[in-house]
Amino acid sequence: MELSEITTMRLSEIKKAMRTWSDQRNQAGLIKMASWLNQGNMFDYNRDPNNTPIPPAQEAFIHAYPGIVNENGVDVLYFFVISACYDNSSTPNIENCIQACKIATGSPSQTGQSGDIPVQEALDRINNWDNNLDTWITDNIGTTNSIFQAFVIPQLDSSVGTTHHSFFALKVESTAPSGYVADLIIEDVDGATFTYFDMVRPVPPFGGGATAESRFYLLSLIEGS
Repeated sequence: MELSEITTMRLSEIKKAMRTWSDQRNQAGLIKMASWLNQGNMFDYNRDPNNTPIPPAQEAFIHAYPGIVNENGVDVLYFFVISACYDNSSTPNIENCIQACKIATGSPSQTGQSGDIPVQEALDRINNWDNNLDTWITDNIGTTNSIFQAFVIPQLDSSVGTTHHSFFALKVESTAPSGYVADLIIEDVDGATFTYFDMVRPVPPFGGGATAESRFYLLSLIEGS
C-alpha cells in the first residue's frame, strides 16, 4: 500500500484548517462533515522517537487533530499530528513539530499479528467505519460531544518502526449514539510485520490525565477565532 502524503504547514494554515472543521461540528454541518469523512479511510504518520511522557504519566502520547485544507477550490481532510509533549504554549516554532497528514484510502493487512487486540477485532472495527459511517455521523453530530476534535494515541501504539497507518474505525459501545464510538486502528509497520494496537481515545469527551482539555493547546488556539 502506498503511503499517504505527510508534509508541513504554517501554524496559520493549521489553525484555519482546524477552525473550518470545528465550525461544522453541529447539525448545520451534517452534509459537509459527511463529505469530508467519506474522502478516505486512513492517514499515515511518522513515529517521533523523541516523544516523552508528561509527568506524572509514565507513557507518552500523540495528538491527531482533524482539519480542512482548501486545495485549488476543493476541501481536503488532513490530520495534524504532534507529540503531546510539544502540544503546549512553551514550544517554540510549534509548527515544525506538526505533521500534516493527508487523508487517503487503503486496505489494512489481513495477515497481521495481534498487539493489544486480535487482528479480527481490528478488522471488524475498520469495517464498522466503512459500513456505518454515515449513520454514525447523523446520530452524533447533534449530541453534546458531537464529532471528535482530536484523537489521543499512546506512543506504545507506534513503538516499532517509523511509519504507521491509521485506519478510521468504529468501536462497539452500546450506550453511545448509534452504538459506536470513533476509533483509530494503528497498523504498526515494521518491514512486512503488521501489529494492531488499541487504546486510542477520541476527544471530546475530555477527562483527566492524557485527555484533560488543558493538554490540547492547538485546540485553544482556535477558540473564539
